[in-house]
Amino acid sequence: MKTSEINDELGIAAQLDEVVDRKTADDLAAIAELARIPRYRRDEFCLAVVNLILVLWEDWVLYRYQSPHSNQIRRLQEAELAVRAARDAVRALGAPMRGLVACTIRSLDADMDEHDFARVIAITAAALARMVGVNPERHTAGRRGRPKGGVASWPFYKLVLSLWQLVNDFEGHFTLTTKDGVVKSGTLATALGLLRRQPGFDDLIPARLPAKVLETIKRNVLSTPPKPL
Repeated sequence: MKTSEINDELGIAAQLDEVVDRKTADDLAAIAELARIPRYRRDEFCLAVVNLILVLWEDWVLYRYQSPHSNQIRRLQEAELAVRAARDAVRALGAPMRGLVACTIRSLDADMDEHDFARVIAITAAALARMVGVNPERHTAGRRGRPKGGVASWPFYKLVLSLWQLVNDFEGHFTLTTKDGVVKSGTLATALGLLRRQPGFDDLIPARLPAKVLETIKRNVLSTPPKPL
């Protein structure tokens, strides 16, 4: 390993020491071992997992600590449904109609055009989805059935999907074996058990892991090539 690479690794290790306690660091190291991350990339991987947790934790806090019985959360859910439907409808417009929309928007506000409108409505849909804990890219359902891309617990799904993709990006891999709707074995389940010990994550990660959801995530991960080094 080159001197510059060693210095980079030492710098990453120092950053890791600043943001996690010893117990968490040990759990992260155990996850890196379970995922068979190459040793020269383990500190970098652990720091990436910490950053992932911090980002996803913000989403979880937004979702978890809102009262499900509040009128405000119901209104947020209604707003998310309405804005998502509008986003999907705008995306489905043909070119002539999009042009008409652009002309109408400019007649109302000379500083806006069709692209501004589409971007604003997409960002608003994503923000509302984040606040109510649903997949921001799911599509509005037809007359019957659940929305395409709908997930029962999006924060959990996003955590596991992002973690597994991160493992692949760092040249590691997880294993998962299920049978009859039950998780039987695999390094993924063990890693999630370690993450579940972090404060607050016992609510995010269920004690009984949903086998069907994990199998769906596994298929999605295996169909996505890892990022190049």
